[in-house]
Amino acid sequence: MKRQNIAFLLTLWSAMALAQTDYHITVQTEEPADIVMPGIEAEGRLYLYAEESHKAIDSAAYTGSQTVLQGKAETPQIVSICTDNGGTARLAFFILDATPTTVTVTSDSTTVTGSELNNRLSALNTASEHRIKDIQDILMQINRLMRQYKSAQAIPADLLSPLQTRFADVMQRQRLFLHRLLASNRNNLIPVPFITMYSDLIAPDTLAAYLKTYPHRGNGMLKDIVGLVEAEERKATGAPFTDIALNDMAGKTVRLSDYVGKGNYVLVDFWASWCGPCRAEMPNVRNVYNRFHPKGFEIVGISLDSQSDDWRQATEQMGITWPQMSDLKGWKSEAATLYGVRSIPFTLLFDPDGKVVATGLRGESLTQKLEQVYEDKR
Repeated sequence: MKRQNIAFLLTLWSAMALAQTDYHITVQTEEPADIVMPGIEAEGRLYLYAEESHKAIDSAAYTGSQTVLQGKAETPQIVSICTDNGGTARLAFFILDATPTTVTVTSDSTTVTGSELNNRLSALNTASEHRIKDIQDILMQINRLMRQYKSAQAIPADLLSPLQTRFADVMQRQRLFLHRLLASNRNNLIPVPFITMYSDLIAPDTLAAYLKTYPHRGNGMLKDIVGLVEAEERKATGAPFTDIALNDMAGKTVRLSDYVGKGNYVLVDFWASWCGPCRAEMPNVRNVYNRFHPKGFEIVGISLDSQSDDWRQATEQMGITWPQMSDLKGWKSEAATLYGVRSIPFTLLFDPDGKVVATGLRGESLTQKLEQVYEDKR
């Protein structure tokens, strides 16, 4: 394709992406504001909040039983009606489009009517909310029993078992609901808020496969979810290592590729000086290092510390002599984000070619794995 044609298509795409549409939203209440919108004042405002950009794109004075917001905006996009401009006090969310939308708020429920897509989204959201409420009710009953009997182990089986069965049943129905929702809405925005809210209930393989071809994968609301899915792929067995540059204790820039993929097995150990389980595990890590390092085994520590003095002192106290890396950003560490590390200690074992062999090895499982790869059993 000629360069001029590519430039033309990019310009056309940009113009289409930035095209604005007229919108008309009516928010109506059937009861006093202090009942259906706690905290809003008689002359307060309602805000139209863009969920992707995290900005209020419009507002209107609350006028009692009915408030209208109208103007032009990029469509379609996920928006909320909020009683604050920060997007924390949401009344309802829906897809902003050219069809007039009505949000009806009562003390019992909030309904959204408008385009066919919004009517479908509202029905799906109501069905999901009812199931989530069932889950919350069951958990509250279990918590009451735990307080009554002091612990879960002390609750009589004839009281606890039915609740556990109901809980498992409702959770399974919610999972099936979400999987069907994804399958029947492959080309619109409906899945975006559900993936954002309930990603933990969607099978990881299903979610990863879905996002690969989902046209709204780039939606800002899905940024963190997509990042986690990509992180899981990076640490899947057989995946090649993803390089990253951090500093060593001397402030020199070093890369994971300085150690991984160089013909030896390498354990990447995510830890921190403030992490009690990390400190408890370190003697075992030190033992396997001393035992297998003469055979070529290497360890690279990636610290989630934020203070260089704490990091340095901990390595000295625990006899850590293997290479260390850190950007001193704590849980915001770029390496932790890259590999989806959400708890520590966490380890990644790479083979001589730099491919993932195993994850989460610690204690006896780490020793056994290294005995296996080095055929050195005692």
